Amino acid sequence: MSQFNAEKHLEDVSKIADQLLKLLGETGRLLARKSSNDIIDYQSEAERLVKGQSSSLLGYTDCTLLDEPIYREGKFKLLPSNELSFIEKKQVLTIPQKLEGHLSEEDVSLLKDTGHLNRIIYVDQNGVAKAHYLSLDQDLNEIALLPVNRFKLQQEVMGVKLSKEQRDSLLSGETVLLKGLINPKQPEQPFDSLVTIDAIKGGLSFQSPYTIPPTLAGKALSTDQMKALESGETLMLTGLYSRTKDRYYDAYVSLNSDKENLAITPYSVPKHLLGRELSQEQIQALRIGKEVFVSGLTSKNGELFDAYIQLNKEKGIHFKRSPETTTEVITKEEKQEVFHKTQDKQIEKVDYSLSSRLRPTPGIVVSNASVWQSPTEAPEKKVGQQIGRKH
Repeated sequence: MSQFNAEKHLEDVSKIADQLLKLLGETGRLLARKSSNDIIDYQSEAERLVKGQSSSLLGYTDCTLLDEPIYREGKFKLLPSNELSFIEKKQVLTIPQKLEGHLSEEDVSLLKDTGHLNRIIYVDQNGVAKAHYLSLDQDLNEIALLPVNRFKLQQEVMGVKLSKEQRDSLLSGETVLLKGLINPKQPEQPFDSLVTIDAIKGGLSFQSPYTIPPTLAGKALSTDQMKALESGETLMLTGLYSRTKDRYYDAYVSLNSDKENLAITPYSVPKHLLGRELSQEQIQALRIGKEVFVSGLTSKNGELFDAYIQLNKEKGIHFKRSPETTTEVITKEEKQEVFHKTQDKQIEKVDYSLSSRLRPTPGIVVSNASVWQSPTEAPEKKVGQQIGRKH
């Protein structure tokens, strides 16, 4: 192993910094995520390049051509010949031909959100399918592949000894949350991080885990609610405010499996349910997740029954029939009369509350079969609205 030569290292860094300065001059800008007007620290960028890393995302005016100057954005890499190579940013993510048919829409969406595929992908090389890790350089919109056999995972990561489960998950391309990591430069401040094998770096990628915000959609969260969300529980929150729609709504809120953002699924409680009108007290109890007893409900088969009902994230309103119920079958004429009376009540008493106008009523489950009050109340897909940072 060759010994590190500090003097030569400084000389190399100085040469690369001079090359960058000559090439980019005063037009060069560091394209940070929050600002596009940061002046480039050429010494710092040269350090990155000499270490074998890519530069930060940079923008500059290229005046080397005879035609009009061209504005370019991209990253620099240092070739083995010590020449600088510029990789230009692609405006649209394009899937390389060798990966066509290997990535689903969900895979591409995950890459755009997190930068990593979170699984191993097998790519054909000279007729042989070889395992690779896959990552997306989100600054360049460029996909990078790293052969699995070129990566070696240490037994310990920043002072934390990996368990067998953690090693297996990482080597499978998954993201793992490691707690109590120690930065040698700040050993007194252990930290937690989401860790993934990064095909771009050829090593491990560290990202700060998502933290639950103290305020969500205008509603202050209690300490208990924040802890519940952090532990993976799903909460039913009322009185959230939508700025885009200028109204309040209720929703299920949970931390996504990747622990990087919150998933919000709006819900509403119906005023009329299988021939019965719910009281405001019953509606309020359902909104906060309580179980409510309702008598005199009419099933689709014309049966009168009593049941305990509760709002359920996946199933809408869940029914648990009361064991004391005496089931009575009503005639078609009586059933039609009940239906018309219910419809008349709905016409006379239109619910103008904010929560009722947000989305159709969730599904109603009776004896493991889904029943819907009207065609307008058909089930919808889970709402994909998320709050969190994007990598």
